[in-house]
Amino acid sequence: MYLYSLHPEFVTSFSVPRWQEIQKALNQKDLALEFTEAFDEKSNEYYYAAILLRKGYDYPVIVKLCPKNDLLLLNYNKVDGSGFSISMFEDQSALYQLIWEPLEKYLKGVKTIYYSPYEFLNNINMEAAKKKEGAKPIGFAHNMVRVSTTAELLSEQYTSFSNAAVFGDIDYDAP
Repeated sequence: MYLYSLHPEFVTSFSVPRWQEIQKALNQKDLALEFTEAFDEKSNEYYYAAILLRKGYDYPVIVKLCPKNDLLLLNYNKVDGSGFSISMFEDQSALYQLIWEPLEKYLKGVKTIYYSPYEFLNNINMEAAKKKEGAKPIGFAHNMVRVSTTAELLSEQYTSFSNAAVFGDIDYDAP
């Protein structure tokens, strides 16, 4: 309490935002999506889940996705030229079936998906998942924005701009 009495702004700057605040920051065609995991007592295994939020929702929607082990079994490690191990998927459609297919009905009318991966999902290029081989990745159908938490939508970083200047091929060594 002593620190609070001296600097109350310190304590309030670390407050956890409520989901209603995040919902207010969304546009009509935006979706906030937090991935998480939960334990299913019936099957005695962990599974991934998605917490979804859109304008107009009375409360966040939780969607059970896939058993955690199913996703881990799809993963294989490939060593690139530098010797680092890269997580990859041979079959992007299998990734789509496990993660995005259970969410399809919630993606209708969505232009931008702000998503926060969890644990192993941080290693996956979620935008590259395809409904079937030869199809365009989900990243072509939606503007996919990876965030560390959907609470980032409350920061000024995600406000829209009406104009911008873009510079390219700058030669910093030019006289």
